Amino acid sequence: MEIKQVKEDNVKLKEAVLEQNKRIEYLKREIRKENLIIKGVTDNEKKSVAETEGKIHKILEEIEINKNINEEVDKIRRIRKYRTGTNRLILAKLSREKTKVRILKKVKNSKGSDVWIDEDYPKNIQERKELGPILKEAKSKGCKAYLKYNKLIINNEMYNPNDKERTNQSEIETSKYIQKETATAKSPENNNFDEQIRKITRIHTSKN
Repeated sequence: MEIKQVKEDNVKLKEAVLEQNKRIEYLKREIRKENLIIKGVTDNEKKSVAETEGKIHKILEEIEINKNINEEVDKIRRIRKYRTGTNRLILAKLSREKTKVRILKKVKNSKGSDVWIDEDYPKNIQERKELGPILKEAKSKGCKAYLKYNKLIINNEMYNPNDKERTNQSEIETSKYIQKETATAKSPENNNFDEQIRKITRIHTSKN
C-alpha cells in the first residue's frame, strides 16, 4: 500500500512540475513579447548607452520611415559583456507588440545589410532556431541528424560546434558551415555604422 501511495505521489509531483514549467515558459514569452533583438551594430568597449540608443533610434527611423517610432521605444541596452572583435546583441523593448510585429514584417525579407533584427526568443527556442541551418546542412551531407529538445544529434552523437577534435568528416564540414554562418552575422570592422544605415535605406526605398 505504501509503495502504491509513493507512486501516486510521484505522478502528482511530476504533473505539478510540468504545470509549473508551462507557467514559467508563458511568463517568459509575455516578458519578451514587445522585445526586439538587434545584431550586427558596430561595437566597442567605450560605447555609451546614449550612443547605442542613438544608433538604434536611427535604424528604426530608417525602417519605419517615421521619426515618431522612437516614442514607442521604452528601453535599449547591450546584452552581455564586451568581447574584442565581436558586436554585442542589443535589446530594444517597445511599448506595444503591434509595433514589434510591424517592424519585423518590414525587415523579414531584407538582404544586403549587416544589421539583423529578430524576435527575443527564450533561450531554448533560440537554441533550436540557431541549430536549424546546421541540421539542414548535416542532412544534405548524408548524416543522420535530428533535433531533440534544444540539442542537435548528428550520427548518434550530440553536436558540439566548439569541439575541435572531430574525426568524422561530415561533422568537420558542418563545423566549417557554422563558422561561415557566424562570420556573416558579424559586421566587418571596416563597415561603419553610416554604411549600414545606407544599406538599410536602399533596401526599403527599393521596395516602396
